[in-house]
Amino acid sequence: MAVLAESGAPASVWRDVSGGRIRSLPSLTGTQTGFTRMSPDTTGLFRNQILSSMTLDVTDVTRDGLVVTSNLGEAAGLSHNDSIATSPLSTTALFEEISAALNHRDSTQASTEDFDRQPLIPRRLSTEGPGVAFFDIDTDGFDDLLLAGRGEWMVFRNDHAGGFQPRPDLSLKSGQAHSVTGIAAAVDRHGMVLTTGHQPSPGSNAPGPLGSVLRTNQLRNLDQSLQASGSVVLADWDGDGELDLAVAGRHVPGRWPESADTRIFHGQNGQYLPWLTLTNTGLATGMIASDLTGDGRPELVLAAEFGPLRFFRADGTNLHPWKPGLVTAEGNATDWLDYQGRWTGLTAADFDNDGRLDLAAGNWGWNFGEGRIDPARDPVRITYAEFVPGTVTPLIHSWDPLHRREVPWRELGTLREALPFAAETVPSHEAYGKGGLLALLGPHGSRARRVESQWHASTVFLNRGDQFEVRALPTEAQWAPAFGLTAADFDGDGHQDLFLAQNFFGVDAETSRHDAGLGLLLIGDGRGHFKALSPAASGIVLPGEGRGSAAGDFDLDGRVDLVVTQHAGPTAVLHNRRARPGWALRLEHPGPNPMAIGAVVRAEFGNSSGPAIEIRAGSGWWSQDSSRVLITGATPPTAVHVRWPGGLQQRHPWSPTVREMRLRRSP
Repeated sequence: MAVLAESGAPASVWRDVSGGRIRSLPSLTGTQTGFTRMSPDTTGLFRNQILSSMTLDVTDVTRDGLVVTSNLGEAAGLSHNDSIATSPLSTTALFEEISAALNHRDSTQASTEDFDRQPLIPRRLSTEGPGVAFFDIDTDGFDDLLLAGRGEWMVFRNDHAGGFQPRPDLSLKSGQAHSVTGIAAAVDRHGMVLTTGHQPSPGSNAPGPLGSVLRTNQLRNLDQSLQASGSVVLADWDGDGELDLAVAGRHVPGRWPESADTRIFHGQNGQYLPWLTLTNTGLATGMIASDLTGDGRPELVLAAEFGPLRFFRADGTNLHPWKPGLVTAEGNATDWLDYQGRWTGLTAADFDNDGRLDLAAGNWGWNFGEGRIDPARDPVRITYAEFVPGTVTPLIHSWDPLHRREVPWRELGTLREALPFAAETVPSHEAYGKGGLLALLGPHGSRARRVESQWHASTVFLNRGDQFEVRALPTEAQWAPAFGLTAADFDGDGHQDLFLAQNFFGVDAETSRHDAGLGLLLIGDGRGHFKALSPAASGIVLPGEGRGSAAGDFDLDGRVDLVVTQHAGPTAVLHNRRARPGWALRLEHPGPNPMAIGAVVRAEFGNSSGPAIEIRAGSGWWSQDSSRVLITGATPPTAVHVRWPGGLQQRHPWSPTVREMRLRRSP
């Protein structure tokens, strides 16, 4: 019996490892002797069970002098700490899943209209939610949960006993959206404000609201638009003290991958009035407002599919495009256009403890392409046009170095159904194989446009003051697409860590679903480097379609908990039970921004300082973390430094006997 196969190695090549040799196994054809794959139903080994060791009872092994090892971890060159037992998760795991304490399941179902309307679109756009937010909606000091869903958002109240109870009286159906997308929540001088993005039905041609704003059970829809929105964030860009609202344009139904626009609404006396339109911001996925320059005023950052990260700086009256410098990890200057990706979620945190906020961006990783490309090296391109009146037809393709031409990924039969002219331009499979994309399009190619991605790694961008340094996250982060990104100190060592919600199943019929992730926790070292924590050590095993994620200490025990949504699956509540407890800080800001959205906190520990921590409304993938700051480390802080919205900086001493402090901005 053989259990190991080295992916990507030639079948004839043996590789020496400790205790023996391994090689990848060729597929059987005809009457060849060799190996036959056994189904999980037969073996009892399923994809969410990752082996650390197995004892093999081997008889009659004589072929090629194979040396059999009884420890698969040793054969693969792994230590026991790098692998995961098939038995139930250890009681020493960092998190304990207590999803029954919430008992929520996403009700959004995949729509056939995605492929009905655009048959050649590579994946569904209707399966990208839901988002989740920690927010103390009843002001009792305990974070509650807001969850997006199919045409509604739902409130689950913290019951102060480690669980959450549904509050249908506070939940609300939009009545107009196929699904609610991003969530951002805050408090201003007029009370609570909850904002959401909307996604219309994929088959709809009618304008619909970009999103909605809820105040004290009074719903107001934002402007009508033909586009679907995604992320929403609240921040003060004009410096008047009131929070403004940004709604990212996700896509235009029926016209993917044409660029959408991002809308900015000016907060004024409790209303959100149309202010700015940021045109051609791409297929915006993640969005964040973060004070990257340290001047007390947030920048706006957008991540998009098939494009670079886009930056905007505020001057009080407008948001202007900004292009900070970019260097590689080796210090070589590069350009953001060299890092056009299939970007997804986006968050900011101080990963290297230098007091500056860095960026982390999710991507599709290095485990896609069905063997057509090496995603770690090769670009993916989309050529598109309105080849059929009324809708845009996208063609995904890549460069074939052997035949030196661009080659579409879809089968000829599928292309002929979507493109009536294909029967003439490529009348046979031979013509299609020899001619590639140019032959397929023929004279129609002259009116086509193109987008591409050449960087597919989920990535951290370290803020160096006048430029960013780009670093791909560890290999384990590239095994599956990452959507929700949540940064916090999950283990309590004083350094910011990073969680990635993973997987995507809603692909076209010719593509395998992306399901190699279980939700990944990366432990930071405070210098901008990360190490992947095994599922046995993290306690996180989420084989579904991970989407939004949010961090908060919902039981007030000083440890950062995590909530992760799964499309069409259960929402996971992960209770942190092993981290070193921290010290809590709540900020109060007089005026129209009482939650101090945009403030940056940095704790002092004698002669050293911890990471900068920012309070935000909207982050990650359509989600929001708690506004209650947890300060972590081996010893209590001696003081906290606060950069308030607008730039005022103040320092406050911290008593070693205090576990939680509430600070109000001084005049």
